[in-house]
Amino acid sequence: MMQNLNCIIIDDDKFFLKLLTRYCERSNILNVAGSFDNALDGMKFLKSRSDIDLIFLDIHMPVISGIDLIDSLDRECMFILTTADETYALQAYQYPYVIDYLLKPISEERFALSMDKVKRIHKLDINTTETDNSFFVNVNKRLIKINPDDVLYIQANGDYIDLFLKKERYLIHSTVKRILDKLPEDVFIRVHRSYIINSREIIDIQDNTILLAKKVIPIGRSYRKAFYDRIQKL
Repeated sequence: MMQNLNCIIIDDDKFFLKLLTRYCERSNILNVAGSFDNALDGMKFLKSRSDIDLIFLDIHMPVISGIDLIDSLDRECMFILTTADETYALQAYQYPYVIDYLLKPISEERFALSMDKVKRIHKLDINTTETDNSFFVNVNKRLIKINPDDVLYIQANGDYIDLFLKKERYLIHSTVKRILDKLPEDVFIRVHRSYIINSREIIDIQDNTILLAKKVIPIGRSYRKAFYDRIQKL
């Protein structure tokens, strides 16, 4: 049986705040931990709670927009955006944890479809945790399962990262730190502020550079001691 997920709702429209609260309570899979009519109060609440699994978030709000709030949070939880503006849909899905985009007015039938998606993703996360070290990334609105053994290295690319696999490459809206947290710490090493490497794929180390596959990767000055200490223990 699926354990209920903790959610919060942030929407400056009090009608939809009440409506979404009612939908969530009827869903049988969500616990509403809080509802807020502005992003600032929602952010303060999130700083005090690390057990929030899902955030319903309006895009257009005064002071801080929903997109700005996502950018400011360094945590991995699911987001469902709620808005009357369809123009942000493409931008929204570039964020790896935005799983749905609900256009107002939101019917209970459409909300139920969103809950089906929540159930599927949560089930995938549970199965992944129980069976192996695989994880999922959001690529062009698709959840792609990544086996860490297939990862060669990760490179920062502005607000994105390039995930280089043995046979493929994915551009993902994430940070180096976030992706490092998903990887087995006994295998993957951050060697530069812009690079994480799979230590099992190292071919050669020379002049503070690493040859990995056909890529030469620099070892950052501030990462050298930790890197060489780790290498000696492998």
